[in-house]
Amino acid sequence: MLSEKTGESLTKIIQGVDSTAKRIGEIANATVEQAQSANEVANAIQQVSRVTEQSAAGSEEMASSSEQLGAQASALRELVSRFKLKS
Repeated sequence: MLSEKTGESLTKIIQGVDSTAKRIGEIANATVEQAQSANEVANAIQQVSRVTEQSAAGSEEMASSSEQLGAQASALRELVSRFKLKS
């Protein structure tokens, strides 16, 4: 009887160990998936950062061009104002 109970107990322990090992494997797989997702998010953030930097540089160039265009328009307005048309 004692050997039967010991055998049953060992069987239950082995089943528990197997179940625990299976769950540990599932956790390991989930951890790998989460790490991959985190890398994808990090890459997306880097892309957004690059696009933002490019946009900022483009805005600066556009502002500079606008200033130059404004100065040229003022100079042209001054030159044109010298001409007199006969009515």
